[in-house]
Amino acid sequence: MLEPASAPSFSDPLDDFRRAYFGPYDHYLGWHDGYDADFGVLDRLTRPHRLEAEAELCEALRTQRADPRAVLGLEHLRSRAGLPVLHDSLLRFGIYALGAIASIDPTALDADRVLAHLSNRKLTEEQLYSLAIGLGTYFTPSQLGPRVPAQLLELMADRRYLVRNHALGALRKLYRLPDPKAGNGTIITRADIRSDEIFGLISTDGRTDDFRRAQDMLRAQIEAFDTGS
Repeated sequence: MLEPASAPSFSDPLDDFRRAYFGPYDHYLGWHDGYDADFGVLDRLTRPHRLEAEAELCEALRTQRADPRAVLGLEHLRSRAGLPVLHDSLLRFGIYALGAIASIDPTALDADRVLAHLSNRKLTEEQLYSLAIGLGTYFTPSQLGPRVPAQLLELMADRRYLVRNHALGALRKLYRLPDPKAGNGTIITRADIRSDEIFGLISTDGRTDDFRRAQDMLRAQIEAFDTGS
């Protein structure tokens, strides 16, 4: 006797979304290799479900129950409704939040808020260099205006090496300036320092005069870029 055919099982698209964006995740790998997210579950949602998913992603970020997957989800949805909470998440998810804002609408970046963060001496080293990396990677000088790059230049004299280093890197990306160390890998050698005078000046802690000299040299390069010379 034939067994009756079992009824096909269909998963709830919203349940799939919630598992993908709020379920278990290997956060060590996310920290080490960069977070990723399943965009396919978002693409399969109907428009009403997409709006519900968008609202849930925003609420999870607002209540600090989310990890960078929520930021990536809002970016994939091109969520203009998510722009306020993405700005609120700049200090938690700096690079990811800046990347999402730039993808949704780079002209919507709140430069005043970014400037306030970059000027805040109470921020951690990681918060500051994460912002610097994101700004250099995802924006252009015209989108940032003059004050944000000027504050990045100030950070080249920060007491913390990683802040100085990433501020320099961000400004070189913004203005498409040459980086003598580019392509040399992650380990900085003495040869790198010799080949990159500006980096050499900021690579040693506690030499404020050298930091200022490095700023002056980079400022001259930026001014040359601005004038097209």
